[in-house]
Amino acid sequence: MQKRNKVPSLPANIARSARPLLLLGMCWLVMCLAGCSSWTGHREPPPPWGSFRPNVEQVVAYLDTNARKIQSLRFDSVDITVKQGQQTFGASGMLAYLKPRSFRLIAHAGLQDQADLGSNDREFWFWFRHDKSNAIYRCAYDDLPNVRSLRIPVHPDWLAQALCVQEIGPANQYHVQERGDSMVLSTQIVSPQGQALVKSITVSTRGPLAGRITAMSLRSPQGTVIWSAEITEYHRDMGPYLVPRKITLRCPSEQLEIALKLDRAHVNILQPGNTGDMFVRPPKPGVQEIDLARAAPISSATYMPPEFRR
Repeated sequence: MQKRNKVPSLPANIARSARPLLLLGMCWLVMCLAGCSSWTGHREPPPPWGSFRPNVEQVVAYLDTNARKIQSLRFDSVDITVKQGQQTFGASGMLAYLKPRSFRLIAHAGLQDQADLGSNDREFWFWFRHDKSNAIYRCAYDDLPNVRSLRIPVHPDWLAQALCVQEIGPANQYHVQERGDSMVLSTQIVSPQGQALVKSITVSTRGPLAGRITAMSLRSPQGTVIWSAEITEYHRDMGPYLVPRKITLRCPSEQLEIALKLDRAHVNILQPGNTGDMFVRPPKPGVQEIDLARAAPISSATYMPPEFRR
């Protein structure tokens, strides 16, 4: 085997502090969003099946119709609460998404930016103020299969699906289970790292959340939950659009739970070619760049900036 040159290793101090926001951004991590759509005086339309039990084709068609309406989302007020083991920390910020793959999450505490995560059609990146290596980490999407150290086998589009902006069809790919007033759609997928996974989507078919996705998960073929999302509340003032407001993300292997409250939402105000540098990796003078596809594995040490502690 050819001896490879020594590559920089990722510092232990960002491993778990990176994962919370990586899961948000991966959009990879992403992280799963023309004319502003705020309050229009109209509620979102009810699902077309009324009081009848729908079939999978009706459910998928309804959700995909909503997804096609939404080309971008921007949340100007994002409240983030992260629980890791027995510790809790929080931050606030903004989140923006433009199809097909442009994402930006900026988190801040106090008067300073604390994290910057983003992606575009070519790459994704993340930066943390309290990373002791003083680095911005990046990876080209073409190199994503080579990134095995992050332990997050989640495709960048998955978070956008949790935000209900990605189409989930065709319907015939799913195995369907009826569970009370919900329908669970399951299908087999392969992660960018080549792992076989089972993706499940739970859709409420009756009640106040009828026609809305209420949960998603990624599981191993043996049933172990790798990553999940629970959507407990949707915006009620977005006209014809179905837009989540409260999402809880979980990664059991990391004892990690992330609660997002997405407010000051805007639909379709971001347009391709007219977003400035929103989806461009920011210059960081004096900060080194580390390519994740060529770096040594991330360790699993815990580190949380004191500004984020609650």
